[in-house]
Amino acid sequence: MKKINLLNGLENENNVSALLVNLIKEYPIIESKWKNFLNIDNIDSIETEIPLKRNKQEFGRIDIYIEDGSKEILIENKIWRYRELEPSQPLDYIEYLKNDKNNMLIFLIPKHYHHEDKLQDKNLSIKYWEDFILELKKDKFYKINIFIEQFIEFMENILSISYIHLSNKEKENINKEFIMENKTIPQIMKKLISIVDAVKEGGKIKVIHKEKPTEYNNSYGYELKLPENNDLFIWFGIDYDIWELEDYKSPIIIWLNNMSSEQGKLLKDKGFKYHKDEKENDTMIYSFNEDLYNKNISDIILQKLKEIERI
Repeated sequence: MKKINLLNGLENENNVSALLVNLIKEYPIIESKWKNFLNIDNIDSIETEIPLKRNKQEFGRIDIYIEDGSKEILIENKIWRYRELEPSQPLDYIEYLKNDKNNMLIFLIPKHYHHEDKLQDKNLSIKYWEDFILELKKDKFYKINIFIEQFIEFMENILSISYIHLSNKEKENINKEFIMENKTIPQIMKKLISIVDAVKEGGKIKVIHKEKPTEYNNSYGYELKLPENNDLFIWFGIDYDIWELEDYKSPIIIWLNNMSSEQGKLLKDKGFKYHKDEKENDTMIYSFNEDLYNKNISDIILQKLKEIERI
């Protein structure tokens, strides 16, 4: 029977804010980890969905409101990467806090939040949900309390794509003989696909046919959408034919075509190798074999793709 999480069905920001605040109020260890995460000293009070008013002027409603002595800490909670900001965010919050430099405005968001570029303001700071969940899991205390354990599992289901990576043992397995009876292989393949999809879902790159990955030439991945005047072909994903080759030993690669000689030199400096292919001329490949075990493998792939876009 499939395990049921008691929090299933509560996947919206108001519910998640209330769940988090209740856990902070109930369990001192959660409060301590929360304070460390936010880098604050005390929590005299913490509430959710608080309307912000000053001198009869309204400044919206904040998801989580904390008082630390005379200091006010405003936290806007976003749990979905696609969730847009309200038209007044973050300007109304900044306006509310502008008269006191000790006050804080924090946006709690997922990594690769699609609208993070609109939060580049010196008057606010950004914290990532994934970092807080990792903090909660550090010493495994959460396993002694079903409510905390289920909250972490619940949030990982929402943010799961960012936690997918291969263990060292799995990395060894992918370069061994493929044995159909080995039931770890399907699990590894699911992880590899999720790693590739995580890069696409991050929102910081544009891909062609976002809803349907390319599946030609024994591969699974996505082609980057570049400006019309850019002839460079950029593809990333799982290529089974390349995986078999001794030179790469990696299921996940970046594949490039149509680069200029100048671009080729720059790419070589960034770790790309020229690859002889019967169908494609001037092909270069980057292998992620050494990075597969990293917990932020999707971020590493994204960073490399962003480097190429700037060439």
